[in-house]
Amino acid sequence: MQQISRRTFLNWSTATLASLAVSGCGSPTTPPPTATPVPTPTVKPFATVDISQIKEITLATPLPENTPYYDFSNWLFTEAFKRLGLTYIQKAYPPARATESVNLELVDGEVGRIYEFTSNGANPNHLRVEVVIIKWETIAYAVKPNLKVDSWQSLKGTDYRVGYNRGMKRSVDMLTSLVAPDKLVVVDEGDEQGFKMLLANRFDIYISGLGRYNNQVILQTEAFKGKGIYEAGVVEAILIYPYLHKKYVALSPKLAAVIKDMEAEGLMKQYEQDIIKKYGLE
Repeated sequence: MQQISRRTFLNWSTATLASLAVSGCGSPTTPPPTATPVPTPTVKPFATVDISQIKEITLATPLPENTPYYDFSNWLFTEAFKRLGLTYIQKAYPPARATESVNLELVDGEVGRIYEFTSNGANPNHLRVEVVIIKWETIAYAVKPNLKVDSWQSLKGTDYRVGYNRGMKRSVDMLTSLVAPDKLVVVDEGDEQGFKMLLANRFDIYISGLGRYNNQVILQTEAFKGKGIYEAGVVEAILIYPYLHKKYVALSPKLAAVIKDMEAEGLMKQYEQDIIKKYGLE
């Protein structure tokens, strides 16, 4: 596999989280600004779960198998739930379908979403687990030369056509508030489809919210290698939290505590090194 330069995959230092809070990205103790509310499903009656009576937990992820962040979350939650006496199962769904699967109780939660995912009454069936698992970069990609994007605001009123992934709440909220509707194109099936549409001139800029390293792996494949797709800039760095179905209210603080213990033990850094080695990202 072609070698690529390594950038920080995870950063767990207090100083970094503090700097993100200053820059408006939020932190575990200082929530970021609330996003524009979106329509949400009707809240269903539910009963809390006695966690001593369950044996396994299934979380949805928007990432396909055999990708860096899929592996990272799979390793993290397998160990975390093992410490809680539970078997972990991870299933890949497109983002919107992942959320609907939680609403229908087909899965028990989602691997990661932004802090604001439940703000202003949005997604009422979801319960945020109060621990950050990753700092996530939203990245703009282009083929046309000399395009530069360095923030959401740099897209305000743009004449460029902008593609984005359906179900990525932060991208939906920001782009629909800044870019004219006739300049927006929705991508249904993730970054691989997004890159294909970018090459086919369906839009000029593609906004990916599914992670730098996953994209680097995709762009090194024969379908995209040498085709001219480049990173036009980092739009935003945000903090990602796990979410459980609200019926797991007793499980949520236990999961947060276990993940914090794992971080203190250096397991997050070990998973980072394992990802870099597996995918040749160094």
